[in-house]
Amino acid sequence: MNGAVTTVLERADVPLKDNRLVPLGFSTEHYAYDTTAIVGPALSDPNFNHVNGVEGSGTDEIQYHIPVAGINGNVTVVARFMYQSIPPRWNEEMFAVDHPDINSFETMYWETAPDPVEMVSATVNSTLIEVTEYSNFFRTGPNPTYTGLVNIDAGKDIIKKVNVYDIQGKLIDSITPNTNRSQAQLPKSTGTYLLDVTTSRGRRIEKVLRK
Repeated sequence: MNGAVTTVLERADVPLKDNRLVPLGFSTEHYAYDTTAIVGPALSDPNFNHVNGVEGSGTDEIQYHIPVAGINGNVTVVARFMYQSIPPRWNEEMFAVDHPDINSFETMYWETAPDPVEMVSATVNSTLIEVTEYSNFFRTGPNPTYTGLVNIDAGKDIIKKVNVYDIQGKLIDSITPNTNRSQAQLPKSTGTYLLDVTTSRGRRIEKVLRK
């Protein structure tokens, strides 16, 4: 009731987050949704349990941005999907209580080595050639921006897509201008945002400060 985070059911007031992947076909319109609700930012994530706006995919899309400017040659990217049934942080509150039953469970918990388990992995090999030549293939401004409005100028190139992310990598907005000039509107909240711009010459990510 005092706003503190808890994993103890008797102390719970309202759920803060539940972004676990849902089963295939899961719908917010289901009659039992009041007891199996998606809670937190995942509910407003356009690709959480959605594909092309259609609900029920049972999937989520997460994008990671890796700076590659100045890197040439062969690169290998490995993505691993890990599973952990009960993260240690989930048990911290309970393990802080000194009780024979809890102490016994804590001992068994650590003896089983509750490390994440790799479920599946994927590897992609690619070759980067003269990445730095694209460093100035579009311009943005003003940066910092006090209104949240950022102009994007690609000169003679065409801006195909602009994704706006917060600094944690959450997708804020996505536009497809198909012209050489465009604008992106940042949220009202101050902070650093990422502009992921794809033009007819290539793709680059730029940090923009919102004041």
